[in-house]
Amino acid sequence: MSYGLKIFNSSGTATLDVSNRLTRLLYERDLPYNESSSTTVTGLDSDCVYFAINIESGATAPEKFPHLISVSGTTVTWTAFPNSSFAANTKLIIFKYK
Repeated sequence: MSYGLKIFNSSGTATLDVSNRLTRLLYERDLPYNESSSTTVTGLDSDCVYFAINIESGATAPEKFPHLISVSGTTVTWTAFPNSSFAANTKLIIFKYK
């Protein structure tokens, strides 16, 4: 779900519109280390940026790798790291920044 803010004056004219001008969160998900899948993200286009963040903690975390992420149109696909011994739980976050 995306978020924004519009403020209108008494005439109904927008005086502030940050629903499509500032960063909006479009999608967020925790990906288990062994999950590979995809989803459609409404609003995803070339004005978006995504992050795949290793959310493992502890002594072995630096040796673990987040999911491989690819985007095609409005479809986001994630693939677990091939060797599960080195796969990490991952936080996928997609922002629209236009």
